[in-house]
Amino acid sequence: MLFSVVVPVYCVEDYLRQCVDSILSQSFSDLELILVDDGSPDGCPAICDAYADADPRVRVLHQANRGLSAARNAGIQAAAGRYLLLVDSDDFWPEPDMLGELSRLIEAHSADVVLFRVRAWFSETDKSRVKTAPFDHAVLDRFDHDATLHYLLSTPQFPVGVYSLCVERSLLEANHIAFREGVKSEDYDWLLAVLRDSGRIYASDAVYYVYRADRPGSITKHIDLKHLQDLTDIAAGWTEAPGFAAPCLRRDVKNYAAYIFTTALVVSGRVPKAQRRDAVKLLRSHRKLLQNACWWRLRVIRLSTQLVGFRLTTAILHKLYQWKRNKEFQ
Repeated sequence: MLFSVVVPVYCVEDYLRQCVDSILSQSFSDLELILVDDGSPDGCPAICDAYADADPRVRVLHQANRGLSAARNAGIQAAAGRYLLLVDSDDFWPEPDMLGELSRLIEAHSADVVLFRVRAWFSETDKSRVKTAPFDHAVLDRFDHDATLHYLLSTPQFPVGVYSLCVERSLLEANHIAFREGVKSEDYDWLLAVLRDSGRIYASDAVYYVYRADRPGSITKHIDLKHLQDLTDIAAGWTEAPGFAAPCLRRDVKNYAAYIFTTALVVSGRVPKAQRRDAVKLLRSHRKLLQNACWWRLRVIRLSTQLVGFRLTTAILHKLYQWKRNKEFQ
């Protein structure tokens, strides 16, 4: 079996069928679909079981609610395919020949990681945008691992989520890569580890994933102090660029760690009002995470925290984020 597709499921009964149908309708059929019911209290468990009854390629794992990372890990551990793809259950694949094209790229380039592009979609306005530009194949086609990592880490082409790539499952097993359970924004950790330990990385310029950007119950819509703490912990864990030897890559990873920390600054404006004082205190106590910033936007944010403080900087960043989002999708 070539592909295992893992879909964690929790409180998405309005979207789950579109997600599953987009996977099972692929023209390339050598796949298994693992639906991990993470103790969903709605109609999702029954929907999952109905798909398993109707299609032998579908397996369902039912477990008590343990969170997204635990559900992903359970699905990955149960997977049998050579390559793994992760899909969030409120999103979907827009191209029915996606797996067929990925299989051709894998065979042609002997890649253990294949990246692809993602479209963010607002269903209410039916507006969308592709989240990254086409890849620079003058770099990727050389299959120079350090050069590829430098390109991905030093430009906006770094994968936007764990759903934006296909990875050889043996790479995860050999390097003991798993999601840290109980941690929010866990994609950063997993993606950095996968790319660091990969052998041959390739990419398709095709848009193979649609991310539903306006689902009210989405995890990313609910930001609290725990979320900010997790982001700062993840950033701190990569400030010394563990496992990266080349000086340029160490610099890139340290800069990316600073970027992860700035995302905490941006989203801190969405924490409950009762937690905002503690949020600013938390961020201020980790200000050293900005010292390795290289990108000019990160340096501007660092300068702002020095000139006007963290409270005003986070308020400005939140307003800018809202303005940009409204401009793009309204």
